[in-house]
Amino acid sequence: MKKVKLVLDTNVFIVSLPDFSPWHWIIKAIIDNQIILLITNDILMEWDEKLLERYSAVYTNDLLDLFLQLENVYLIEPSYKWNFIAVDPDDNKFVDCAIAGNADLIVSNDRHFQILKQIDFPRVNILRLQEFENLYKEQLG
Repeated sequence: MKKVKLVLDTNVFIVSLPDFSPWHWIIKAIIDNQIILLITNDILMEWDEKLLERYSAVYTNDLLDLFLQLENVYLIEPSYKWNFIAVDPDDNKFVDCAIAGNADLIVSNDRHFQILKQIDFPRVNILRLQEFENLYKEQLG
């Protein structure tokens, strides 16, 4: 099975972190090199900011360092800003990462990303967390 290459919205990343989370399988799949994760410096900065609201600086730094050391986590440097999400421009960093890194999809429950379903080029696939779980587990057979 081909590894899925994805971008995780900040909220999806954060709800997937705790061991007791029903979504923790995503983090485990990334750490176990079953999923390819694409990130940018802008995404890392947002993750850092949001993690520091919930966790210590030591935990946050260690966690982000761990992800940056994984061979299946790629730091992407987009050279173009598409600006597809006008209602929440801050979300465009995830779209730019997905396009520049040739991601299979973005996983997000944020309704602002639904505009991507109306854009034919460049095509950016978006799935809600539950939809991604269904697809992923279906592919595992």
